[in-house]
Amino acid sequence: MLPVYQAISFIREIPEGTTRPWLVNVLVEDKLVPYVVKIFNSKQEEDNQSTVREVLGSVLASEFDLLTPEPALIYFNDQFNDTLPIELSKKVDPHTHKFGCKYMEGAFPINTKSSTNYIIEADTIYGFDNLLFNVDRKRNKANSFLIKNEIYLIDHELCLNFNIDSAINFDERVYEYKKHLFYRDLKDLGSVKKVYAFGTFQTNLKVLNLRTIEENLDLLEDLNHFLPQRDDIINYLAFVKTNNDKFVSYLKRSICE
Repeated sequence: MLPVYQAISFIREIPEGTTRPWLVNVLVEDKLVPYVVKIFNSKQEEDNQSTVREVLGSVLASEFDLLTPEPALIYFNDQFNDTLPIELSKKVDPHTHKFGCKYMEGAFPINTKSSTNYIIEADTIYGFDNLLFNVDRKRNKANSFLIKNEIYLIDHELCLNFNIDSAINFDERVYEYKKHLFYRDLKDLGSVKKVYAFGTFQTNLKVLNLRTIEENLDLLEDLNHFLPQRDDIINYLAFVKTNNDKFVSYLKRSICE
């Protein structure tokens, strides 16, 4: 399960992104470590359960051997609130747990005009985002960065929001895969390479550990973060896992269009 850490002090607000996350120091094994924390408002939490979806996206990424900054749930208490600038203290409710991830030095964004440099992982990331119905990783908004030529995925708050009946119908599911960051690169692969695409993704899908998802959802519920679609999401993931051959066939068809 994700670790839970205590926020200790505010460092700064990060201007990038629509959610304007905060950089804060958190206590990790008696040491202060900077974490980037998503500050979702009450409407985002009520309408979209953004914190839960961030957790699910990060946990599922690890199931597919994809990298994300180390995720955690960060607890805000009164003492932390007292460290905030007055204009920011009004934006958060103390005694809540926020989604955060470890701050990583040396990160730089993917150059989407030359994404073929990273084609080794492109098919797995494309399959992963198709699985999660992630609409937020596009060529004009990669939601990914590089450290030492390794891709790290971020921002999953819009994932796993679907109608289960259409999601499990692979011929009629509605997902704008042509806008995906790596769609053009995969479409331009030669016919032989397309045959072998998604092999690593399928291997991981076959052994997807749904119990890990359940355990993290249990933790979130204990912390008053609930997901109305919980049963639908678990059933959907179980269905795709069982029908992994059909799902991979759908992925291969999509990059031939």
